[in-house]
Amino acid sequence: MIFILGAGISGLSTADNLKSDITILEKNGYPGGLATQYRSGDYWFDFSGHYFHFADNLNIKKYVEQFSCFKEYKRDSRIYMSGQLIPFPVQYHLSYFPEVTGKKIYEEMKERTEVSHANLRDSLIGNFGETLYSMFFNPFMTKYYRRDLSEIIPAMDRGSIPVPDLRSVEEGLSGKTFADKGYNPVFYYPEENLRTFIGNIEKNLPGKIKYNETVLEIDLKEKKIKTDGGEYFFTKIINTIPLKEFISKLSPCPEWAEGTDKLESVSTLVVNLILREKRENFHWVYLPEGPSRFYRAGYYPGHPDTACYLEMSLNEGESYDDKELQSEVVTVLKKLNMIVSEAEIEHIDVRVIPGSYIIFNKEWKEIVPGILKKLKENNVHSIGRYGSWNYSSMSNDIKSGVETADLLNGDQ
Repeated sequence: MIFILGAGISGLSTADNLKSDITILEKNGYPGGLATQYRSGDYWFDFSGHYFHFADNLNIKKYVEQFSCFKEYKRDSRIYMSGQLIPFPVQYHLSYFPEVTGKKIYEEMKERTEVSHANLRDSLIGNFGETLYSMFFNPFMTKYYRRDLSEIIPAMDRGSIPVPDLRSVEEGLSGKTFADKGYNPVFYYPEENLRTFIGNIEKNLPGKIKYNETVLEIDLKEKKIKTDGGEYFFTKIINTIPLKEFISKLSPCPEWAEGTDKLESVSTLVVNLILREKRENFHWVYLPEGPSRFYRAGYYPGHPDTACYLEMSLNEGESYDDKELQSEVVTVLKKLNMIVSEAEIEHIDVRVIPGSYIIFNKEWKEIVPGILKKLKENNVHSIGRYGSWNYSSMSNDIKSGVETADLLNGDQ
C-alpha cells in the first residue's frame, strides 16, 4: 500500500495518477490544503494570490482542464514607488524614474559581467547595479524574506527575476513597455474557483482520503506509520507535508536526517478583504517602500465580489498588533487608491500561513538535496513545495505529483 501524506494539490495529483492502491492521510477535514478556499463570514477566500502558470507545463494544463475550465489572464502587475505605479518588471521600465536616475541604472547595468556570485545580494548588484538594488531589490526582498540578502544563496528565484538584455533596457529607458517579461506574463485561474477545482479532483478519489488523521510517528525500517487514528504498514510513502515536520516524525531518526533545525522559512500574514467597489484594475502591486510591512497587494480574479488581499512576511514566532495592522491596511489601500475611506471595507479577515516560503540559506544546499536522496532510498518520495522544501508554483506542484506517479507506475 502506498500512503500519501497530505491531501493538498501535490498529494491529490499524485493519487489521481497512481495505478496502485493508495491511501491519503490528511490532518484537516477537507482537501486542498492552501490550494483551496476557506469561509469567513458570508465570503469565500483563497489563501492569498494563488495562480496557475502553465508556460513550461502545457501537459499539466491539459491534465487540470479535466477538472475545471480555466480563464486566461494577461498579467497587469505594478510596483508602487515614489507615488507612482511602475509596470513590472521595474528593470525594463526605467523611463518612470527621473532621467538622471534611469541613465545611471542603465550605465551600471552595462558594466555587468558573467561571474558567479556568493549570495543573493551580490547577484542582484552584479546584474542590476547598486542604484536599482538600493531603490527596489533590497527593500522589497528584505521585506519578503525578513533576512539580509547576503544570507541567501543566489539563483533562488527560479527565473522569476528576469535580467534584461541591454537593448531592452535602452528601449525601456525611452518609454517602451514590456508586458511579456517575467515568469508569469500570462496566468490562469479556474472559471469557478479553487474550491470547485479541488473538489473535482477529490471526486476522482472516492474512499481514498482519511480526513482528520494526523501522522504522529513514522518508522522507516519497519515501514510503519502511526497516526492518532491507528497504525498502517506501507510499501512507499509520498510525502507532501513540510520536510522539517516529516523528519521530526521519524522514529528513530536516522543520522542522515539530522540538521533540519538549521532550515529556515518565513510565514505569510494574509489580510483578505471585501471592498464596496473596485477602483483600480491591476492584478497585483509590489510594495518595496517603507514604512509599510506589506510587500504585495492584489485583487482576486473571478471573485463575485470585490475581493482583495495584502501580504506580509513574518518570522517564526513573530507576532503582530491588531490595531496597528488595521491602521496599516487602511493606509496601504488608500495609497494605492483601492479605497478612499475605511468605510469602503465591508469585510476583513486575517490569517497567518506558517512556513509559506523557505529561505535558501547555505544550510539548505548542504542539507536538503542529501536528505531527499536518502528518503528516496528508504521508499519515501518527498515532493511539492513543502515536501521538497523548495520554491514551487501550483502548476509545478501538480507536475511533481504527476511525474512521481508516472515513476512509481513504471516500477510496477
